[in-house]
Amino acid sequence: MNKAFLVVLAVFALAAKQTFGQMDCAGKPDGSYGAGCRSYTACKGGVGTLVTCQPDQAYDFDTNQCEPIDSVKPPCGLNSSACIGKPDGRYALQSEQCRWYFTCQEQVYLGANPCNNPPSGTALVFDEVLGVCNWKYDVSPPCGTKQ
Repeated sequence: MNKAFLVVLAVFALAAKQTFGQMDCAGKPDGSYGAGCRSYTACKGGVGTLVTCQPDQAYDFDTNQCEPIDSVKPPCGLNSSACIGKPDGRYALQSEQCRWYFTCQEQVYLGANPCNNPPSGTALVFDEVLGVCNWKYDVSPPCGTKQ
């Protein structure tokens, strides 16, 4: 491999870590900021630290910290019946206005992910036809407004 490619790859990896790993805490009050079900950013003095939940825990948006997965309500809590009878794949979480999607594998619920960052955003919804997060106007009902 040439050196230029490795440099570009390293720059991309660093940018991705900043973009997807934790949020920028500059100017934010101290506290926890959720970004998904498996981790959150703890901000203190303008510096963010990525906190990853233990395997048997999930981020609880009510307490703003990792809690035992069976005590956390959806979208992050364990929803053991959601995948019964469903083929492997990703599905819109309609109870959360399709702003989240969950993954099933061998009829086991693997967890939920937000379409928006922060998760309270409303711009994107999950498109089950394409299997990606998409603009509401490009997604058919019940998740979107496409006619």
